[in-house]
Amino acid sequence: MKVYVLLAALFVSSISSIGQCVVINEVMVNAAGACDGSCTPNTGEWIELYNNCPFTLNIECYILTDGDFSITLPAGTTIPGNGFIVIGSSNSGVAVDVNIGTCGCTTGPNAQVGILTNSAEQLILYDNLGTIIDGIVWGGGQWNQQTSFTTNSFGICPTFTVPVLSVFTQIQTVPAQANNDGLTVFRSCDGVNPWVSGTLLPSPGASNNSDVPVSASFSLSENSVCEGDCVQVTNTSEGNPGLWTWLVNGVADLTLDSIAPNICFNAPGVYTYSLIASNGCSADTLIDGATVNVIPLSTLNVTPNVDDVVCDNSPTVFSTTSICSTYQWQMNGVDIAGEISDSYTATADGVYSLTCPNDICIAPSAPVEIDYQNFQTELSPASTVLCIGESQQLTLSVLSDGPAVNNEWTLNGNPLTSGFTSFLGVDMGVYSVISSNPDGCTYTASAELISANNNPVIAIQNLTQSGCWDGPTTLGIDPTYSNIFWYDGSSDFTIELLSNSIVSVSALDPNGCDASGTYTIDLPECANLVVPNIFSPTNDSFNEVFQLVFAGDGSTTAVANYSIQIFNRWGTLVFESTDPDNNWNGTINGNEASTGVYYYVVNAEYANGESILSPEQRSGWFQLVR
Repeated sequence: MKVYVLLAALFVSSISSIGQCVVINEVMVNAAGACDGSCTPNTGEWIELYNNCPFTLNIECYILTDGDFSITLPAGTTIPGNGFIVIGSSNSGVAVDVNIGTCGCTTGPNAQVGILTNSAEQLILYDNLGTIIDGIVWGGGQWNQQTSFTTNSFGICPTFTVPVLSVFTQIQTVPAQANNDGLTVFRSCDGVNPWVSGTLLPSPGASNNSDVPVSASFSLSENSVCEGDCVQVTNTSEGNPGLWTWLVNGVADLTLDSIAPNICFNAPGVYTYSLIASNGCSADTLIDGATVNVIPLSTLNVTPNVDDVVCDNSPTVFSTTSICSTYQWQMNGVDIAGEISDSYTATADGVYSLTCPNDICIAPSAPVEIDYQNFQTELSPASTVLCIGESQQLTLSVLSDGPAVNNEWTLNGNPLTSGFTSFLGVDMGVYSVISSNPDGCTYTASAELISANNNPVIAIQNLTQSGCWDGPTTLGIDPTYSNIFWYDGSSDFTIELLSNSIVSVSALDPNGCDASGTYTIDLPECANLVVPNIFSPTNDSFNEVFQLVFAGDGSTTAVANYSIQIFNRWGTLVFESTDPDNNWNGTINGNEASTGVYYYVVNAEYANGESILSPEQRSGWFQLVR
């Protein structure tokens, strides 16, 4: 619905924004003819003031200045209610109320008095206390000339020094006049904004009102949007309006005070817009011109929903309980092809989010950044075999996703130290370093120091395995040893011995460690066994016992395992012994055994288990005689 009305409220608002009754209403800046900017002080330019108030005002001692000249309105100067006065000269071509050529009320060089430059200038109106009450500027002004201007005293009007600055909010920017010869710049409707130029013939001392009807009209870019979205207004109003009041659900919204605002919505609901448009003289109201339905905005929920560092590189499963017609997962803002279900398994670094591409007013989920850490360290060398007294420098290096910000060392699980990236290992065992990186991921690297031999002694082998001296004996060491040095200076793996000896040797073991050993050879003489076939226990000191002779000297030291049994011819055991030096004396239970034939069974071995006896010697018959 459209209503054409003259809104008194708008005019009151405009007057209030100016802040007083008297205003500059129309100015001839670019006069036609030879006296434009010349013929001083009788220039062709003039200034019209208007009284917005319905009562007459005394404006004596009011000041007009552009910073080059000033005009102090003479004593007794008044302006009627809602009336005009014109300030100019006889060359203005119009009827003037204050003639600046004859009033004796101007200050400034004659070449400047009354002159307003066409391309860039300002004009300021002050009250009789020197307070700025109105002003206009065009073409950027000439503020750099001077920041104040001092008037002369005229009659009852004292000397004033007034500021000439661009900072005052009362100063309005108006159209430039350089190409507007003979036309004025004026308020579109007396006393109110906006200022227009070149549209009407000058009307000094009379109303500027063009009384062009205003037609309010607009459209919106959208009528249904999501919470948080915006719509753009297209203003199609006619009648040169310059004052705008936008109403939302019947209430004026001053934040939309522009010709075509961009309207954004922070809350859901139904919003109806109306427009009051005015050119300062007439106004039009378009009621309920457009309605916007703002749909609540929902946000997709995703779990997990916080940034995370994954230290073990295990996949991260994203899921949602939000309902969409179609899902689309994104990585780094780009759609992941084929990932259109309500869950997604992430395995790579990136920023993940979920959208519902076919559902309006559903916002994407909050982005979640996943940083997969493959934090690894290495302790080198990983395994080292050390000789007695040696040490090894262990060095920690970061392989990936470092740096390492904390290092805890242990030996066989026992704390050693912390913070270092290298350590001098002396003790044998497993060294470990638990390291962490700035993101809190940990990794344990280990290395082992192994003793080559707790006491590296050469094991010397008796290659003959005889267990007794029955000729030269050969000793040898393991062939994995090197740099062999025997006590006699030889360097072979074996050495031949001709007698019992203390043998020493040094070498390098398979790990390159120094090794040495001493081997004592103390072997008995090998037995030369003789088994008698007769003995005579007659107390004549000859052949008194049945005795096995093991060596030429009768020594039994070579014998390690020995046993003997003697039976009579009826198979009765008459004697037995495990001592090679305990021989049968021919008695049974203290009584002399009868003469005759007896049978023996004997066993005799060297220390290595080798039998001393030949098979035919291990049993047989012998005769006891008296």
